[in-house]
Amino acid sequence: MSERVHVVLLNTNGWRDTAECLESVLRSDYDNLGVIVVDNASTDGSLERLGAWARGEEPGRRSENSTLDRQSWPPVPKPVECAVVPASEFRGDGPRVTFVAGAGNIGFAGGNNLALRPLVDTRREGYVLVLNNDTVIAPDAVTALVRALRKDELLAAVGGVILDYWKPDLVQVVGGGRMSHVTGSAMLDGGQRRDDVREPAPNSLGYVSGACVLIRLETLRRVGLLDERYFIYAEDADWGEQMRAQGYQLGCAMDAIVWHKGSQTMVAGSPFQDYHLVLSSLRFVRKNAPQWVPVAAMYSIIRCLAPKIVRFQWTRARAVLRAYAAFARGR
Repeated sequence: MSERVHVVLLNTNGWRDTAECLESVLRSDYDNLGVIVVDNASTDGSLERLGAWARGEEPGRRSENSTLDRQSWPPVPKPVECAVVPASEFRGDGPRVTFVAGAGNIGFAGGNNLALRPLVDTRREGYVLVLNNDTVIAPDAVTALVRALRKDELLAAVGGVILDYWKPDLVQVVGGGRMSHVTGSAMLDGGQRRDDVREPAPNSLGYVSGACVLIRLETLRRVGLLDERYFIYAEDADWGEQMRAQGYQLGCAMDAIVWHKGSQTMVAGSPFQDYHLVLSSLRFVRKNAPQWVPVAAMYSIIRCLAPKIVRFQWTRARAVLRAYAAFARGR
């Protein structure tokens, strides 16, 4: 039997997306796979609805894009062996699907770490696949990711080719990207059509996208968990920095196909998003290239604050100013 792959999904008021993702993950042709769903204290009854889904009482989730129906429909046989445990009692083992109930919304890094920390402490071998809950994966995606990671011991982590769920021929991310040490802005190789995708050049990736990243447990013990000072955004870029600082490389499994919806738990253009985008980008620069903080701050004012003032978007402008204040206080 192959080494265990622990798939970690973070759910925050998104049980419908999570159920569809689970339907695709449980179709995987990889022969040794378990799923851990961490719930970030959802208020929409997610744990109850997902439990009903596992028992077969909640209908399977047909794809919102009919061209992807075959990835998650018809439903996998039910009931699915599952358990619900409080985060404080999760020890890294469980049935086919384990639902971990968090006590509060502690963000992307903190939520995923509720699953990663016990796995690092109790499991000596195997892999962790951190996967966004608003994704759908091809049946052979996990196998392709594991195959790519096994090829080269210098690889800390690999990602897949992430396509747009709504426009499946459009590429969102090829493995990952780079984060500027000067401005704190992400640079992704996306936007092209699927047939035009090329494998990233060696050492070209600064990080693997947190939407789909496979890492060995052994490597995770060496590089550490996600930095919980990032509530959302830039935590995957920072993780890549820690991996590369220890001499590792990052790669992409070109035959691992993932479809990603995006912005399912975050309203695009909202003050909440503005706040965390600005704060996380500045934190990234301060941690990884502190000499460039003045330049990053000026870039942020020009790029993130000034346009909102010009457009009289006062609520969003105030959110950016709050981010600056939090960054200055070191919060």
